[in-house]
Amino acid sequence: MRLFFTLFIIIFVFFINALHSEDIRIETTVHNPKSSFTIGDKIKLNYHLIYDSNLKLIQPNVYSEFSNFEIMDYSLDFSRTNFRVTLTSFEFGDFEIPSIVFYFEDTVTNRVYTRVSDCISIKIDTIFLTKNPVLKEISNKKLLEYELNYILLFSLILFLSIIFFLLFKTVKNNRNRSDC
Repeated sequence: MRLFFTLFIIIFVFFINALHSEDIRIETTVHNPKSSFTIGDKIKLNYHLIYDSNLKLIQPNVYSEFSNFEIMDYSLDFSRTNFRVTLTSFEFGDFEIPSIVFYFEDTVTNRVYTRVSDCISIKIDTIFLTKNPVLKEISNKKLLEYELNYILLFSLILFLSIIFFLLFKTVKNNRNRSDC
């Protein structure tokens, strides 16, 4: 009887863990009004995480996941159910955004569950696709004006310094000649 009870407990624990492991789901979506992207576009991904309240999400390491893309931003919302990643790419072609491995720790049993998100296939086009191409702004105009103002100010100071130096040198030479 004791053996039967022990087997029942073991089977029950494995059954509960198997049921619990099915309660974790990840829904992956791309937020973009266009069907394809161009070089330098922001690619906004949302990973909606559905899991039990007794699980704790361990934030994934996104820097090791997106090898072909540059990560601009990532965040996990306060409720820890939406993980958002903003990517960009400076290469064109057909790419696959790799899946992310999410780790969940059960606060009761200290068991760790892993779930993998879906891969997403996207197409990144070059900048010029039409007969009348329009260049996209890559840099911020205010930042460019800010830098341009400093360049002009530095050039003005340098120019005035050279003028004053030459003026001082000629005055000194004239003074030395008049002393002779």
